[in-house]
Formats: sequence, structure tokens, C-alpha cells
Amino acid sequence: MLLGISLVLISAFLWSASFILRKRGLEEVDYKVFIVIRLSVGLIFTGVLLWSVGPGFANLTFSMVLPFVITGVIGNVFALIANTMAIHEIGASRTHALTSASPLVTAFLGAAFLGEKLTVNLFVGLIIIIIGGGVLSYRIHRNQSVHEIDRPVFGFSLALYSTVAIGTFTVLQKYGLNMGVTPLQGLFVRFLTAAVLYGIYLVVTRTKLDIKSSYRSPSYLWASILMTGAALMILIALAELPATLVAGLKRTAPLFTVILSVFWLKGIEKVDWKTFVIAGAIVAGAILVIMA
Repeated sequence: MLLGISLVLISAFLWSASFILRKRGLEEVDYKVFIVIRLSVGLIFTGVLLWSVGPGFANLTFSMVLPFVITGVIGNVFALIANTMAIHEIGASRTHALTSASPLVTAFLGAAFLGEKLTVNLFVGLIIIIIGGGVLSYRIHRNQSVHEIDRPVFGFSLALYSTVAIGTFTVLQKYGLNMGVTPLQGLFVRFLTAAVLYGIYLVVTRTKLDIKSSYRSPSYLWASILMTGAALMILIALAELPATLVAGLKRTAPLFTVILSVFWLKGIEKVDWKTFVIAGAIVAGAILVIMA
């Protein structure tokens, strides 16, 4: 169990580092290029590992991989697009604050479909992490969200969909792992599904991508590598830990984002006493969740 908890916390750190790198990349390169790079890195990384040290597709049936196909659709494609559009409509601060509530979705779905228990310590810890993560996310992104909201209902609906999708995402993956799919197999299927759908989207919309522009900044490439490693660690941890525990600990990522932004993105986050109090609350919530 200690290994699984460690992997989740490391993945939260890697996700935060990737956010910093993506912020740098967005200053020079279109985000659609990043999605292509991310999916390409994910496919190559998991494919090489799956057929070199992993079992390939041995002993898999379509019903076994279906949960990962669904997560590739609702998570890696639709949720990613919805989240990006929500940021455009209502701002990054509001979007990230709202999606911090996704562990609650995981908790209730995990109890309903996976038989996971909701204890008092677990529920209180989740609430503390959600509130702390939401407030920290708002503080991180608020300087980017000064524009007027033209379509608030549409924007908040997109953010709500992202929240539900992210929460469902973890439960579906846990369900697939319980059916005997290995973390590498599940992650490869997820990336493959997302890559096919996104490729169709690019063809249908006739989107022109300036891939060469990514040469100016290696940030997208490094961010993709970190995110792929984090996703694999999450699945390895999910094979051992309850989905609710994994979802709760993942939301400690804003804590690492604040720490990293102090060194890499000065000016994005001012670390004052309020930030330290919120960070302490997130740590306390994580301890409660682990104890549960």
C-alpha cells in the first residue's frame, strides 16, 4: 500500500511539473500541437514497453479493454476539449477550482459500483483536499481569468462535464484493472483510442498544425513525457489501492504546482501566509485520506 501511495504522490508532482512546462510551451506553440505530441509520446512509450517487457495484447478480450476505450473517449478527448473550452469561456481559475471536486464523483461511484467504503476520515479528508486544491487552483490561475464571462451557463456546464468525466475516469480504470487488464495494456488502449478520435477530429475540421513550431520550445515534449509517466504510475497504484484514495491524493497536485511555480514561474503565484495555510490543509487532508 505504501508503494501505491508513493506512486500517486509522485504522479501528482510530475503532473504539476508538466503544467509548468505546458505554461511555458503555450507562450510559443498552439495547444493543439501539444495534444498531438502528448498522444504520440504516450503511444510510443507505452507501445514499446508493452511489447518489449509487457505481455502485449495476450489474453485480452474487448469486454476487458472496453473501460479503457471509454476513458480514452470521455477523458483523453472530450474532457480535454471541454476543459480547454471551459477555460476559454469562464477562465482558468474557475474551471480548475470546479474540477477539483472530481474526487467526490469518484467516491460515490466507487461506493456504488466497486464496493468501496466511505468512512468519516476518508470523506472529511476528501473535502479538505477538494476545498484546499480548489482554492489553490483559483489563486494560481486567477491572473489569467480577468476577461468578462460572455456565456457563463455554457462555460460552467463544460466545467461540470469535465468534473464528472474526471471522477468517472478513475472508477472505470479501476474496474478494467479488476477484470485482469494490466496497467500498460490499459494505458496503451486509452492512448490509442484518444489518438484515433483526435486524428478524425483534425481531419474532419481540416485543422492545420504547425508541428515545426514545437522545435522552438522543448517544453511540450518534456511535459508529455512527464504526463505519460504520471498516468502509468496512477494505473499501477490503482491496481493496488481503492479508486477513492487515488482520486483524493491526485488532487494534491496544486500544492506541488505552487512550490514549483515559485522557482520556475515567478509572478504566477505569490507565496504568502495564506498559501502556506492552504498547503497545510491539503497535507492534513491527505493524511486523513491515507489513514482512512
